Amino acid sequence: MALYIVPSVIAFRRRHPNRLLILTINLVLGGTLIGWAVALYLATRSAPAARSRPV
Repeated sequence: MALYIVPSVIAFRRRHPNRLLILTINLVLGGTLIGWAVALYLATRSAPAARSRPV
């Protein structure tokens, strides 16, 4: 069970901006290997850089 929620834990500890999306994917599709791998991939990717608005 602990291995099942690893992607969500990583996302929340890193304060990933899409952590709720990762949690949802992890809970809904985490039972499948592909869904779990997608959630893990998203959790470990770096967050997109904030865009600056043109003046």
